[in-house]
Amino acid sequence: MKRKIAFIFCLCFCINTYAQNQQDTILISEFSIEIGLPGEYVKKVYTYEEGVFYDYIIMKDSSVVTIHVGTMVSLPLIEKSIVISSCLIGNMFKDETGKNVENDVEYYCRELNIFPYHLNISYDKVSSRLKNKYDQMINNIKVFKNPIERQPSK
Repeated sequence: MKRKIAFIFCLCFCINTYAQNQQDTILISEFSIEIGLPGEYVKKVYTYEEGVFYDYIIMKDSSVVTIHVGTMVSLPLIEKSIVISSCLIGNMFKDETGKNVENDVEYYCRELNIFPYHLNISYDKVSSRLKNKYDQMINNIKVFKNPIERQPSK
């Protein structure tokens, strides 16, 4: 009986986890980006003279994931006053995490700059309960140098 309950629980958890992850691929002339988003989303694209913003609004929790490609990527998207950790790895990466309190609720944001690609990936308005899930999303982003060389999806 315990095995049946464990099997049903495992099956439900696996189905639920699979349903929560949504994949998207952004093709850019020099490279492509694959991202696994933590739920259903609405994607909005904003272009400007030297780049483009891809905003993903996650329906379930109203969090925002932004991918910015362009020459102004070195400008921060999160405010310096809320930064709680910062890491710079040579001229390759810059990773910052911030925390903000609104109506007695803590919200987190994170910004990862990948300088060689003029690429900025960030999330905002993420509750402390979901922070690990969004960190995992950013940690698992894949950037392929040439979209044609991209590995086939399974």
